Amino acid sequence: MPSTRNRLLIASLSLCLVSAVYGAADMKFEPSKLTQRPDEWFKSEEGKTILANIVGWQNEDGGWYKHYDIEHPRPNPLPTDPQWFGGQGWTATSTIDNGATYSELRALARAIRVVDKPEYHKSFERGLDYLISSQYPNGGFPQRFKLPKNYGRMITFNDDAMTNVMKLLQDVAAGEEDFAFATAETKSKAKASFDKAIECVLNCQITTNGKKTIWCQQHDPVSLAPTGARAFELPAATTSESATIVMLLMSLDHPSPRVKAAVDSAIAWFEETKITGKRWGFVTGPQYEGGKDRIITDDPSAPPLWARFYDVDTNKPFFVSRDGIKRDTVDHVTRERRIGYAWYSISPQKAIDQYNKKWKPANR
Repeated sequence: MPSTRNRLLIASLSLCLVSAVYGAADMKFEPSKLTQRPDEWFKSEEGKTILANIVGWQNEDGGWYKHYDIEHPRPNPLPTDPQWFGGQGWTATSTIDNGATYSELRALARAIRVVDKPEYHKSFERGLDYLISSQYPNGGFPQRFKLPKNYGRMITFNDDAMTNVMKLLQDVAAGEEDFAFATAETKSKAKASFDKAIECVLNCQITTNGKKTIWCQQHDPVSLAPTGARAFELPAATTSESATIVMLLMSLDHPSPRVKAAVDSAIAWFEETKITGKRWGFVTGPQYEGGKDRIITDDPSAPPLWARFYDVDTNKPFFVSRDGIKRDTVDHVTRERRIGYAWYSISPQKAIDQYNKKWKPANR
C-alpha cells in the first residue's frame, strides 16, 4: 500500500500529465462527439478504453464533471488543484454545463447497443437517476447539482443545457435506437421527468406587455422569473437558446394547445425582432487594436440576425461588458467582450424555417 506521501506524489504527477493534455489546442476525444464515431470504434480496444475511463470518472452521485481527462483513468486520490478542472475549483462538481453528463449517457447508450457490457448498463442507470434527482419539483434542471450558492442553482437553458437533458429523456422514453435496451420502468421515469420539464418550459416563457415572447438563459428556481448569471449575462430574452426550445416543442408528437400557443408566440416574436441588412463578423487590419475586431456592417445580402439579449420589458437589444452595464450597441462594449462572446445569432431562422415548413397552423 503506497504511503500518503507517495500517493500525493502520484497525484501530483498525474496532475502535471492532465495539465499538459489540457494545454493542447484540441482534445482527441470529447464525450459530446463520441456518438459520431462508427459502431466498430466502440468494439475496438481504443473505444473500450475510453468507455472504461468514462465509467471510472463517474462521480459518486452519478454525474460527471465539466472537465476531466477522458484519455486517462481517474486517479485516486483525486488532485484538488483547480487546474485539474480547467482552472476553476468550482467546476469540480457534477453538472450539465458544457455537455457534461447527458453526453456521457449518450455515449454509454451507444456502447450498450454495440457492445452491451453490464458495467455500461449500471453506469447509465446511475447517470439517469442523477439527472432525475437533480430536477426541481417544478420540472426545471439546475446547471449544477448538488446545488451551489450561485447561478449554478438556477434553471439553466444557457448553452442548451436543460434542453439537451430533455432531448435525452425524450429519446429514452421513446426507446429510440440507442436506447432500445431501456426497461419499461426506465422509460416511464424518463417520460415523467420529460413531461415535468415541458411544463416548466411553458411556465418559464416570458410575458412582455401582455404577450408571450421567448425564454431567458436562466430562470429562478422558485419564481421562474428571468435571472442573470455572470456580470455580462443580465436577465434577458435570449434568442439562441430559445430557438432550441422552440424546435424541441415542435418535435412533440401530440402537442397540447398550450404548447402550440407557446410556439406560435415565440415564432411571432422572432419575426418581429429580426435584424436585416446587417452582418456580424470578424475584421482584421492594422487600424484595429491587436489587428482584429468583431463588428456589425451593412450588407443587404446578409441573412437575418438576432441580438443575443433583448430587454424583457422593452424587447430592445442590449449588450454588456464585464461591468454589468447595459449598452445599446455592441461597439460600446469592451473589445475583449466584443470578440469573445456571441452577441448575435442566426439560430432563430432555423426555428422559423421548421415552423413554416411543418408547424404553422395551416400545416397542422
